[in-house]
Amino acid sequence: MKAASSRTSNRVPASDRAGPRPPTEIDTMVGANVRNIRLQRALTLLELGGTLQVSQQQMHKYEMGINRLSAGMIYQISYVLEVPIESLFDPIEDPNHACPDPEAAEVLALKKECRFWLKRLQSERVLRRAAAILRVLALD
Repeated sequence: MKAASSRTSNRVPASDRAGPRPPTEIDTMVGANVRNIRLQRALTLLELGGTLQVSQQQMHKYEMGINRLSAGMIYQISYVLEVPIESLFDPIEDPNHACPDPEAAEVLALKKECRFWLKRLQSERVLRRAAAILRVLALD
C-alpha cells in the first residue's frame, strides 16, 4: 500500500475555500473619501492611478467601494494625496445628513485645516515655533 502524499492530504477542497470578502461600509467610505480628496486636488483617475502604479479602472473600483483597499495601498494613497491616513476614515460630509451640532462640525473642520497647514511646515525651526504656539493655545 502506498502512503498518502502529504501534499494532497492538506489541501482544502475548492468548495470549502473562503473567497474574497465583500467590501464593507468602511471600504465604501474610504473609497469615497479618496475620490473627494482626489477631486479637490484636481487629479484624474489616470494621474492618481499612474502615481500609485495601478490602472484607472482599479482606482475607479477602489473609489466606488467595489474592491477593497489594502493597508499598504491606503498608506500610499495618504502619502500621495498628502493627507493623514485617519482623514481617509472620516465620515463623509453629506449635506443631507448634516452634523446636528454646527459648533462641533466647525471644530472638526478647523482641526482638519490645522493638520493641513502643519503638514506643510518643513523647517525644524518653524515646527518648534508652531509647537510652542500650540502648547500655549492648548492651555487657554
